[in-house]
Amino acid sequence: MGDLLWIFGAFIFYAQTCLQVATLGAGPQAVSRNVSAANVFQCDEEGVFPDPKDCRSYYRCTITLQAKHESCLWWSYFHPIRKGCSIGGCSILTKPSRFGLSAANSTKASDEEFQCSSPGLFADPEDCRAYYSCDSNLRPRRYLCYFGVGHYDIDNNYCTLGFC
Repeated sequence: MGDLLWIFGAFIFYAQTCLQVATLGAGPQAVSRNVSAANVFQCDEEGVFPDPKDCRSYYRCTITLQAKHESCLWWSYFHPIRKGCSIGGCSILTKPSRFGLSAANSTKASDEEFQCSSPGLFADPEDCRAYYSCDSNLRPRRYLCYFGVGHYDIDNNYCTLGFC
């Protein structure tokens, strides 16, 4: 069965046949799905976080730390800095690879080696291809730009294609 998309006024209605219908605010948002037990994404805090395997998807962690997998519509991608879907293709910003989920990962033992001074995004001082995302509790999460074929742009705080 196929997906259905209706645009009505300022709202987008999206339904995946036989699954669910979601009413979403204006903008390129999409439906959420409960994360199955097979999915390993762990919520440490409430918020939205990029899907390390798909630049068009992200996880929404609820106040009870339940993960919901959400996808942007086909003509948009998840913008990790704006924490929402933006119009365009995945190549515009980043396709982060969470260390620990990909075979081509860093040899660092943990994210704890990096000390967050404030919430936000920070370049990895030891690897220009990577950056840290620091949450509100100052816990770091390390990401790799474009699975290692990109680099973190310090001036603009996002990943770009190309080597450093």
